[in-house]
Amino acid sequence: MRPAALPRLTVLIFVLGAGCADPVGDIDRTQPDRVDKELLTGEWFYLQTVVDVPYTAQFAIEGEQQFDPMDRITWEVQQGFLYARRARDFVEGERDAQLGAPLAAFPVLSHFDVRREYDAATGEPTNVVVENTEDRPWFERRYMRVDWSRNLADDYEFFGITAELSDANVLPISDMQGDEAFDDPDRTKITADYIETTQRLFAQPASECEDWNDDGVIGDGECEPACWY
Repeated sequence: MRPAALPRLTVLIFVLGAGCADPVGDIDRTQPDRVDKELLTGEWFYLQTVVDVPYTAQFAIEGEQQFDPMDRITWEVQQGFLYARRARDFVEGERDAQLGAPLAAFPVLSHFDVRREYDAATGEPTNVVVENTEDRPWFERRYMRVDWSRNLADDYEFFGITAELSDANVLPISDMQGDEAFDDPDRTKITADYIETTQRLFAQPASECEDWNDDGVIGDGECEPACWY
């Protein structure tokens, strides 16, 4: 009779062993730098400040800010861009034509929801958390990822000597720094009521050309950087 008890003992050991296995936790496959669209509600203050400039530059100095006072803005989320639009009048009580003009336009890289993967046949969720870009239209998705390093509303007249620097002489350099670059002082910082982002620009001063050359021929003069004058 003893040999007959062996199979029952073997099954009991198997069940106990399975019960002691560690449960599998959630697997988060989402990436840093996501922005909750609900954050960008109401009015915000907007201010541009030069934080670093080569010592040889003549068109700007460190600490320089825009000519206009600190602007009030509202955010507008579009499929391809995040716009910062002016939300104040230049004269109190007057609706200026520039009210609502974009002061900044940051490229939007993606719109997504954060949710669990699921079986398409049964709808049963899994333990894998992903960025879902398919189940809802882009304007209904809660999160987005923004390239804060490029402001494509290329208005750089806040520099002090505007005659030396035009929009055609400025090239934004894409250098996206997000939450993963914790040791980079220029990385984008986002809290519930504050956004700070640093944009790198390659700037070339405009040129001043002489109308006459040494031979007295008009329109054949030499051109030199405007900052020399």
